[in-house]
Amino acid sequence: ILDLDNGIRSPYGHALELSRILADRKKRVSAVSKSIDAVGLGLHAVAAEGNNKGVAVLLWNYNWRNAVADRDIEVLIKNIPGQHFARGKIHASIYVIDSNNNNYFINPAQNSLQVTSEQLFDYQSYLKIPLRLERSSVIMILLTPQK
Repeated sequence: ILDLDNGIRSPYGHALELSRILADRKKRVSAVSKSIDAVGLGLHAVAAEGNNKGVAVLLWNYNWRNAVADRDIEVLIKNIPGQHFARGKIHASIYVIDSNNNNYFINPAQNSLQVTSEQLFDYQSYLKIPLRLERSSVIMILLTPQK
């Protein structure tokens, strides 16, 4: 979890932090993936909302045994509750953990979990967010009210 000599979180430690962010939203909501094979390899998703913290969607491309190419996907987030976004704007923060992002072992300058990209959307009850996932990458989409 940590580089104990330097006190720096590994990519696995960052993934645990994303799991904590998800757990802070107390209400688990439906998340469906159509890309999981018979032995459980593929693209997985879990989502939660609540506690006035917006919506979080956690994705991981679990393909440790398969040499798969990077995947371009579109994440469809439906039934976004309007009560979280009273100002009419949705701030999307996207965290990526892969070979290039939030990976201390590849780039020692990446020693803390950082947002990889941000977008601002007008509120609507659904969003489509395009993403690129490497093999064994982890991504969180965090939807919060505009600050």
